[in-house]
Amino acid sequence: MDWPVRGPLIYNFGIETRSDGNVFRWDGIGIQAEIGTPVHAVRSGTVVLAGPFEGYGPTVVLSHGAGFYTLYLYLENIRVGEGRSILEGEILGSVGGNGTPEGPHIEFQVRIPIEEGRPEAQDPLKWLIP
Repeated sequence: MDWPVRGPLIYNFGIETRSDGNVFRWDGIGIQAEIGTPVHAVRSGTVVLAGPFEGYGPTVVLSHGAGFYTLYLYLENIRVGEGRSILEGEILGSVGGNGTPEGPHIEFQVRIPIEEGRPEAQDPLKWLIP
């Protein structure tokens, strides 16, 4: 899959212990980009959520079938609606995250069914084209 937006990684999937001792568990990767930069669908799918999500602000969740989902979090705005079919590469919204400690960025997550068919977060870097 191609990247939803190009930019430096500001955090990786998994557990991170920062120099101040704070420990974070990231369910995705943080990709830094300027506010307003278009965010693209990495694969064709159907929008199952287009709105606020669990404290991440504006979010788009795409279902790609068989329990496979991609999540685009910390968007500035959303250009798609729930139930809409999306093509790979289509613009979903734009980079936000301005009010976060990490600054302007998106978080990108990949979820696939692991145990009992429930989708679980996986390292997106294993899915994205370098």
